Amino acid sequence: MSYAGTWRPSRSVTAEADLEEIVRAMTDYDLTIVPVVDQDERPIGIITVDDVLELFGRPPGRGFNVWDGS
Repeated sequence: MSYAGTWRPSRSVTAEADLEEIVRAMTDYDLTIVPVVDQDERPIGIITVDDVLELFGRPPGRGFNVWDGS
């Protein structure tokens, strides 16, 4: 299946994005959901503001999983 030209998020991050990049995208563009894309800019998941806020209650070094719809 080709996604070329069918979906272009205005602001997205890659799966390798760090927390700072994700928070910057959310705050700069007033987003509550940030699409996660692969190297070909195909959607592979989302990160919500709740995911980010939950990280502040976790021990250092403990990350999160990208929601992949499964």
